[in-house]
Amino acid sequence: MDRYCQFCPVAKAAEILCEKWVILVLRELMMGSTRFNDFRRGLPRISPTILSRRLKTLEEQGVIARTPTSGKRNYEYHLTESGEELRPLVLGFGTWGHRWAKNKITNDDLDAGFLLWDMRRRLNTDYFKQNRVVIHIEFTDQKKADRFWWMIIDQNEIDLCFEDTGHEPDIVITTTLANMTKIWLGYRNVHTSIDKQEIKIAGTTAYVKNITKWLGRSTFAEL
Repeated sequence: MDRYCQFCPVAKAAEILCEKWVILVLRELMMGSTRFNDFRRGLPRISPTILSRRLKTLEEQGVIARTPTSGKRNYEYHLTESGEELRPLVLGFGTWGHRWAKNKITNDDLDAGFLLWDMRRRLNTDYFKQNRVVIHIEFTDQKKADRFWWMIIDQNEIDLCFEDTGHEPDIVITTTLANMTKIWLGYRNVHTSIDKQEIKIAGTTAYVKNITKWLGRSTFAEL
């Protein structure tokens, strides 16, 4: 941990919170991630070693607590009272970034896996009445490994897959990764994008017509 060697509370807080990845680890905790693999899905570009170090540091600083899961050698991570007090700060970071840093997003920042993981967290599963709904997404500008994705909603549980499960899709979304990201962040209206043929939605008529009732948007688009 880098030290500023100042007694100022800002300096002491910065020593803990300004190390690379720490704010994003906290974001994941606040968005519902509790297990190591959850963090890996939400932070696909962090190495497992660095992630372990950041979790250990936050635990040592009393920001998070680690508890073993029943019957397994795995652990869950949760915010402590100290960590919960950071929620307005992290949300403030995101609100500021959404408002003032949107022109800083480049192609290097786009990530299909993280986008869909984030979408998975905000999808309105209550809208779907039947037991299973399959959403197939194709990013037309991506290579094969990131081009095709499936979300399977079953009794309010959502599985995110990058291989065809064999289930007939109820909804098919075809667009570019950049366009879907802008829609998700609230920088582009989905209906305007449909009218401009920047995105195509096919499948069950009610789902297509009422896309805004189930698709959701980024947490920071709602603030």
